[in-house]
Amino acid sequence: MADLAEVFFGGQLGKEVTPGTAVASDKLMQSFGFDRLVGQGDGTMFRPQGSKLNTIAVPTGMRMVNIPFKGVMTYNELVYLLVSAVNSTTPSSDGTNGKLWTFTLTKSAADTKQTYTFMQGNSIHAQKATFAQVTSLSMEMSKSMNAVSGAFTAQQIQDDITITASPTEITPIIVTPLSFDVYNATAQSGLAGASVFGRPIKATFSIDNIVAPLFRMNSSDSSYVAQIEQAPNIRFKITTDADDAGMAFLTNMTAGSTTFWRVKSLGAVIAGAIPSQYLFQLDVACQLVKHYAPTAESGAALAEWDFDVVYDSTWTKAFAITCTNVLAAI
Repeated sequence: MADLAEVFFGGQLGKEVTPGTAVASDKLMQSFGFDRLVGQGDGTMFRPQGSKLNTIAVPTGMRMVNIPFKGVMTYNELVYLLVSAVNSTTPSSDGTNGKLWTFTLTKSAADTKQTYTFMQGNSIHAQKATFAQVTSLSMEMSKSMNAVSGAFTAQQIQDDITITASPTEITPIIVTPLSFDVYNATAQSGLAGASVFGRPIKATFSIDNIVAPLFRMNSSDSSYVAQIEQAPNIRFKITTDADDAGMAFLTNMTAGSTTFWRVKSLGAVIAGAIPSQYLFQLDVACQLVKHYAPTAESGAALAEWDFDVVYDSTWTKAFAITCTNVLAAI
């Protein structure tokens, strides 16, 4: 018997070809980490009338696992989350060596999402779960914060497995808090020419209720057989000044009109005959049905706006996230 140091229990991802069919978990993330596997789906106990003590244990028929994660945003590792949370896509060329990834949801059709085989542990003891898919994702952006968090749902825990040795460590290219700019416009097409917004303090984009597991009555199944797309809850929160520019969004609330936001970060140049540049960009269409929350920072009066993300028929999107890096594939 060995005492296992939790600090060495890293998490590894393997890109599945067929959801639920295990593959080698050959990628090791450096910018976000995973909590230990948390089993989901409890059984029940039965106590018959006339007895004050339980007599029967009914084992669960719906076994799965929750895998929380948290870390920081990087231009390259972020796509490992987005292909699972939003849509599985392949990048296009951007300059000679750059690769442009675009993530968005289809309004009225299914979006294919990447699943992973997840392994955690070390050579002494390790666990595995297949059909791992992002079910919630949040990105927080400010001058003091660059954070990503959320959770995967995966099939049941497989214990005491042999972990994939020598996984490829993805070198993180950090999105620095200093690099964020925020833009606002009355149409998505207007964001490109918009001036930098005067007083954005903090922005958070979140999406949850992405998929839900489906179980069937089949004795050969050890866990769920599919993850079904849901109508996700998508929000964009932004804290602004409480002066004229910030409080102008009261007009959007009264009129029921859409306002468009862009959060953008440019990184280092990607060298080549035609150079490009590391990029993170979030464009989002928002409507307001909640009152702002008065808040303050450093004594400044601020307002926190909690926007619902909405499909815009002119843009034909509700949001789009683009990342430029040098990854040709995950």
